[in-house]
Amino acid sequence: MKKIFLILIILFINQTLKAQEEVAALKNFRVGLKATPTISWTVPEDSKLFIGGGARIRFGYGLVTEFKLNKVVSFFSGIEFNSYGAKFEIKDTTLFYQPNDQNLQPGQTSILYKPTKRSVRINYFEIPLALKMRTPEINGITYFANFGFNLGFRGKALADDEGQYITTSSVINNVSQTVTSVAKRIEDRPDLDVKKDYSPLRIALNVGGGLEYKLVGSTAAFASLSYINGFTNLLKSSSKELSVIKNNSVSFAQTSAKLSGVMLSVGVMF
Repeated sequence: MKKIFLILIILFINQTLKAQEEVAALKNFRVGLKATPTISWTVPEDSKLFIGGGARIRFGYGLVTEFKLNKVVSFFSGIEFNSYGAKFEIKDTTLFYQPNDQNLQPGQTSILYKPTKRSVRINYFEIPLALKMRTPEINGITYFANFGFNLGFRGKALADDEGQYITTSSVINNVSQTVTSVAKRIEDRPDLDVKKDYSPLRIALNVGGGLEYKLVGSTAAFASLSYINGFTNLLKSSSKELSVIKNNSVSFAQTSAKLSGVMLSVGVMF
């Protein structure tokens, strides 16, 4: 009987210690919600093909998680839906694409489109992986800095094009002839699905800082400003749609650009 009682005591102590560890772990874990207005732009690497045409403001939101490693440093992550935008100015006057996926045959008249400007909006599902370093609480306010990376998976990618339609009777598919313009008209093409020209994966540096304001208990409002600098090519190295004419022959355009931005995050941690 004494042995059974001793075993029960040992089991009780063991479960109590585990419960205490779980409670301590919960105290070190926080979750929150945030909204993320972002100003973003692109830096094309081939300025002869196109150049950056300005920034766009887009919006996102997400779930924030934070695990405290010690009194100063936390591991910061979560899952976010962020939308980025950018503008391009097309400098290469030989760049074009075929609307409606037309296939040109020798001697066949076709309509081509030569864009002069393109404005894009791209959605990403992102996972931030960062370290967050905080100061002690000062009059209910805690200041922090964050450093890490964003891992993004592309969703929708839409473009608004500004340019010219061109009627041509030249042979352009794998045939060395110059496209001859027969008629031109200026017209915009909005809401084009261009995701096949954008990389499915994006990695970016995320560095910034902000503050938390204690509301009640462990609940706090926060705001931060981060610089998001893309490491990987925003575009696929060889376009699936845009073509260029060089030496009287046609080939898909070789494209490369990095996406960067400034992101404001506002939300609540619980």
